[in-house]
Amino acid sequence: MSDNGNLLGSSEFLKGMNIHAAEGRAFTLELIEFLKKTPIEWVRIHPLPTRRLRTKGMTGLSYLDAVEKFAQAGFNLILPIDVGVKENVGIITGNHLHKFVDESYGESFRAVKQIETRLSRFKDLKIIYGIENEIDTKEWIIQSLPTIAWREDTATWLRLSTNEDLKYKRLGYILEAIKEAAPDRPTMINVEADDPADDWTSSTAFMVAAQTVASSLHLLEKDARTRMNNYRIDVATALSRLRDFDIIGLDNYPNYFTKLPPRGSEIGEKVNNVAKRTHKPVINLEFGYTTTGRGTKPINVFRGSRTSDPNSDRDHSFQLSPEDNQKKFFVNALSSIESSSSQGTFPWVLMIDPASGDRPPEEKGFTLLKIGSNRMLEPVAAFNYYISWLETIKSKELAPLESQTEIVEEKVPSERKTA
Repeated sequence: MSDNGNLLGSSEFLKGMNIHAAEGRAFTLELIEFLKKTPIEWVRIHPLPTRRLRTKGMTGLSYLDAVEKFAQAGFNLILPIDVGVKENVGIITGNHLHKFVDESYGESFRAVKQIETRLSRFKDLKIIYGIENEIDTKEWIIQSLPTIAWREDTATWLRLSTNEDLKYKRLGYILEAIKEAAPDRPTMINVEADDPADDWTSSTAFMVAAQTVASSLHLLEKDARTRMNNYRIDVATALSRLRDFDIIGLDNYPNYFTKLPPRGSEIGEKVNNVAKRTHKPVINLEFGYTTTGRGTKPINVFRGSRTSDPNSDRDHSFQLSPEDNQKKFFVNALSSIESSSSQGTFPWVLMIDPASGDRPPEEKGFTLLKIGSNRMLEPVAAFNYYISWLETIKSKELAPLESQTEIVEEKVPSERKTA
């Protein structure tokens, strides 16, 4: 680990928040002004278009300008590099896949150099660079499906996600470029750490069907199905093939499609499991609960229950709103995280512009700030709870961890371990 990687030693718990890159550029000053009133010290700007850092928005600010303003305001940064969303890398077809992989080094190097050059005057600034985003086998496939289409096209990302040699050639190039351009900065991977079987959806079913067809056509490696259903194998493979990264981020959305009951209490256990197996610092890089999409209508609880007083007209039934459930999820998740070895929290997401066209519809419901009737930014109950929780958090020490050799039970067959 680089010297700067020691920022995740026993002396610091990363009090963070995810900033959606588009809103981070469009509402830069408003978001900074709001966050300065909170205990939040770190922001992760995602998905940062690192191939278009100088592209300006309606306010005249570029993405690079926005990153600089967050740094100038005193916030430390987590910046994912060369995330494969189409707004950053375009639409990748099978004919151009190998060229795309080969270009990953140069594009990543240029992005990090631009960032480091622009931010060089902030001597106390801490930066962690992310290597792509959610590198577990299932996630690139899900994100490329027609119902989501963050990455395109599906066939290309299906191949890239499940072909280990291609996948880790790309990830290795990104990591190498970061280290070449910013040798003293720590680096991290992150995985979406929810098991598909826990929140089965039509998208998941489509992903499995596509993967099954591709397997029958001999387009996928024989162990791809196992990896798709077990993010722990992806962590193990990353350790084997990307030996020099410093931090592991876990992303958790256990209620993404199935809203009830609000979950979250399992998140801390996953942190402990990964930390114990890898002997690396683990942070909760993304977690959240959406108030939009299927299953979010208020529900009645104890419908028809009445007091023992026959003369009382008061109905003891009450409704749980999506916002109530969102706060309950945060209560569960933060309680679980607090008792774990997690070294940082980054809820998803501070704000999504209601005018944005993001899909699926669940995405807009993750926002923790809303634009009120007076056009002022107003926090939701879950955000207020998070801020109160942060104010109680003291520096946390990483719990004693077992040797990295314990991860062997999750590893893929030995002949696949070489880079």
